[in-house]
Amino acid sequence: MPKLKSGNETKSQLVAVRVPAKLRHGLDVIARANGVSTTDAVLLAIRHYLESKVIRTATATSDTVDKLDAVADITWANTEAGRFLRMASRFPILLNDRENELLFKILEDSSLHESDGMLVTGVPISEAKLAMRWDELQ
Repeated sequence: MPKLKSGNETKSQLVAVRVPAKLRHGLDVIARANGVSTTDAVLLAIRHYLESKVIRTATATSDTVDKLDAVADITWANTEAGRFLRMASRFPILLNDRENELLFKILEDSSLHESDGMLVTGVPISEAKLAMRWDELQ
């Protein structure tokens, strides 16, 4: 099987995960059944999950169902700040408590506002300015 391509990321990232022995065996079965490495089996499993699950979001005017792979595509950006802004503007229901606190901090910081910025809860935020201050704001 050819090497799996994982999208248009600028570089791959290492993720360490503790896996119970039986689930680790299941991962080995996935790898063997597909003739791929364990790493590629993890990618296959993630892709399958993203393609098969949905999230329902509701507003005052609409009720929307999006597949998780579409959510990942819509919110993808090369920077963590960009991904955060896209998630906050389109899928705020997915933000955790720490991210909501960060969002309030960003919304209150008028130096990050820009008239043609990305609208997040009605406030236009500059992705470029946020990216420059991302580490400081964390």
